[in-house]
Amino acid sequence: MKQQKGILILEDNPLLLYQLQEKCLEHGYSVYDCDGIYRASETWESHKDSINAIIADINMDPRGLTKEEIRMSRNGKFSGWLWVNNYIINAGFPPANVIILSEYNDDLFTYISNSVPAHKNNYMAIKKRKQLIDKVDPSWATGRALDLLQKLLK
Repeated sequence: MKQQKGILILEDNPLLLYQLQEKCLEHGYSVYDCDGIYRASETWESHKDSINAIIADINMDPRGLTKEEIRMSRNGKFSGWLWVNNYIINAGFPPANVIILSEYNDDLFTYISNSVPAHKNNYMAIKKRKQLIDKVDPSWATGRALDLLQKLLK
């Protein structure tokens, strides 16, 4: 029996989280939905061997990060990025399997370039694969994320 691919979704918008979860389930993926960084950290620690891809919002409640990371995240605006970069990618998870959702993608590049240049290679690996999704339109963002997942996990 073929093992299901696992997707961790870090998103605090309930509508978008629901849409992503439903579409992923419809396509046979196991879904670990997390509405905050603290929960995402717990989920990652418990299920990291089952998670094949991550969809993450960058503007999240920063609870779950260190005080220094909260300060670096500009009080949450980039906390999802810091979590993905510091705890997931830097632990060996491939940036190619990370999809970033945000309405702040242009600001993210400026932030990384000016504040955390050490993150630039991971960011560019994601950007190069066109895995930065503008989530202004949740339906479009959900469809785009699913298209990317299917390409990543075939």
